[in-house]
Amino acid sequence: MTSTAGPPPLDPYMAVIAERAQTGLAPFPAVVAAAGRRLLARLAPPQWRLEWYLPKWLGDAYGLSPETTATLVLANVYGLAYVALQDRIADEEVAPDEQATTVCLGAAFHHLWLRQYVALCPAESRFWDCFDDYMQQWLAATAASNTPPAGDFAALLREHPARLSDRAAPLKVCCAAGALLAGRGERLPPLLQTLDHLHLAAVLVDHVHDWRGDLVAGRYNAFVHYASQTPQTRENEALNRQRVHELLLLGDGGKGYFRTALDQLQLARRWAQQAHCPPLKDYLAWYEAMVIRCRDSLTASAHALLQAAGAQLFGSAEPAFEQSTAMQERP
Repeated sequence: MTSTAGPPPLDPYMAVIAERAQTGLAPFPAVVAAAGRRLLARLAPPQWRLEWYLPKWLGDAYGLSPETTATLVLANVYGLAYVALQDRIADEEVAPDEQATTVCLGAAFHHLWLRQYVALCPAESRFWDCFDDYMQQWLAATAASNTPPAGDFAALLREHPARLSDRAAPLKVCCAAGALLAGRGERLPPLLQTLDHLHLAAVLVDHVHDWRGDLVAGRYNAFVHYASQTPQTRENEALNRQRVHELLLLGDGGKGYFRTALDQLQLARRWAQQAHCPPLKDYLAWYEAMVIRCRDSLTASAHALLQAAGAQLFGSAEPAFEQSTAMQERP
């Protein structure tokens, strides 16, 4: 019997933030506001735990007032919604009959995002220079997201890791606001380093989850890149799928790939020590354990399939791969 239970309810604090976020949509056209409410519901924790809770963790750890902290959380929720919409557009996931509403909704969320910071940060604040820097990082990474990188996977991580990690650069905005409003500017550099390493690891793990859909859509995928240097176009879909299967069943099972993600998380945890935000350190420990479970599940599935495989190796065995490479939660 299929469960009809929805996602777990938000805790009381975040439930208030969610209500405020939905109220902020009220002045916009009804069709836009309705779409915005649906999107906010889809972006709620537990999958988007870091985006909702990081500003609160920082506000509590750095001694900000409850109202300032709540405004930072609200700003981050609006920023998350805006960036999620832009990612959908970049990945060509918006249906033609939704395009006008999506454009309007993106503008609405961007407007609401900025309004929260305008209320907190004067025009001369260093915050706005930080905001510009992080948005430029995000724009550069997004513009290059589906352009095949030159060289192999190791070269990408060595020479251009920001192509992956900066897709999450807007999350740095709340860090700048929280640290600067609290007069803790010295904590911003370790916070940024923590997020850069965490985001790189998170993108790598997300690409394990997404590799099948990305192959079909002709989008770049880091896990496929690790398995194959063949260009990731629709024409090469079958060959690249075979290369991933060979990696999982006959190669290292993706262990080297996961080792890279775990190394990045270790670096994130070292930098987090200097950021003085205990809940962030707890989150990193939780996420590392989740990555290890994903790696072990994938390895166990590959071993079981290899023992049972034979003629069905690249046929009916495929759905088991789809299940084994699916993440239960995203960071």
